Amino acid sequence: MNNIKKKAKKNRDSIMELSAGIVVLTFVGLLYAWSIFKDPLMKMFETWSLSHISLTFTISMISFCLGGFVSGKKLPKWGYRKTCIVATSLLFAGFMGASMIPAGAPRDALLMLYFFYGICCGSGVGIEFNAIFGTIVVKTDERVGVVSGALLMGFGMGGVILGVAADALIERIGLLAAFRVLAVLILLIQCGSILFIKDAKKIERDSAELLTDDAIDFQPKQMIKTGQFWRFMIWVTMLDSSCLLIIDNAAQIVLAFGAPAVAGLIVLVFNGCGRLIVGTIFDIAGLNKTMCINSIFVFLSGTLLFMGTRTDNVFFIMIGLVFSGLAYGGNPAIASPMTKMVFGQRHYAVNFSIVNCSVIPAAILGPMLSACLLEKSEGNYTSTFIMIIILSVVSGLVLLFSGIKNKQGKKK
Repeated sequence: MNNIKKKAKKNRDSIMELSAGIVVLTFVGLLYAWSIFKDPLMKMFETWSLSHISLTFTISMISFCLGGFVSGKKLPKWGYRKTCIVATSLLFAGFMGASMIPAGAPRDALLMLYFFYGICCGSGVGIEFNAIFGTIVVKTDERVGVVSGALLMGFGMGGVILGVAADALIERIGLLAAFRVLAVLILLIQCGSILFIKDAKKIERDSAELLTDDAIDFQPKQMIKTGQFWRFMIWVTMLDSSCLLIIDNAAQIVLAFGAPAVAGLIVLVFNGCGRLIVGTIFDIAGLNKTMCINSIFVFLSGTLLFMGTRTDNVFFIMIGLVFSGLAYGGNPAIASPMTKMVFGQRHYAVNFSIVNCSVIPAAILGPMLSACLLEKSEGNYTSTFIMIIILSVVSGLVLLFSGIKNKQGKKK
């Protein structure tokens, strides 16, 4: 009876912890609602070029990856509480600082936006993101894909739920005041998470005790020397780059085809749903088949978007955005369980942060390539959609000629 009660309590605690993690990631996922902030900023500062404003998102993605790496290294030492405090401080400073950019000084405002939204918010989100995963996923023995997908769904849906709220808030009180409100909301939610999420230091000790001589246990420097790691990184970078061609311009794309800007958030809706869907597929079909399905999602996205430009039909555009969201959401839903399954759980937090660094080249290649193609085509999206098809084919060829094992052997 005592064992049953203990198991029931453990299940309740796990559900509560998972729920708290989803709520936190929903709020920090606001970073992905960048296209909602982008248009008002372009109207406020008409001298900014598309390349200049797109660099903000690139900086935030790079900072996200670097913040995740720092979190992975420090989480075992600091524990979740201290790590969360660092993330909260950066996020609050980032959104509050972004609310203070000077409307009459475009150059200074751009540099401040790069620092506060790009560096502070990006690194704060990365630290919190990795702290949640390094705390919750390592304790999951079964259905890792579903748990990872549920957490990632919260992160992806944050861009939608809070993106819609932020859009309404901007209309009502203006962009800069909206940044201030969001800073306070994130502060409150982040602080509340400390009450529900278990300290990561104990988790690290527990996982160390569970290791046996035959356990998979790759340290970061060992992981990056494997072909498995590099094949996955090339594949996921191709897909992330193609999806970021869309996500960075979702609101502008739907506007160009006669739909309201808010309709562009459909890509974020399915970015969130795709994380749970693909995570579930991973548990059923395994690593390689799930990767293949995600490459097909991107190919379908590019093909449908291209058909939309040829027929001037917004229906094809919207369905293309759906597949783009599914694929982009699916990538981290594959990366999280893959990291634990192939490289082990003891160094999961750091290893996962390194795998997430695929976002850095993708965040550089995707938005910059998009800006270049749009500027050369004078705002026509046809070349952008063709590029998505090309990148999806490259990812498929990488997967075809270099499959990844579902299990990695014991490290030497």
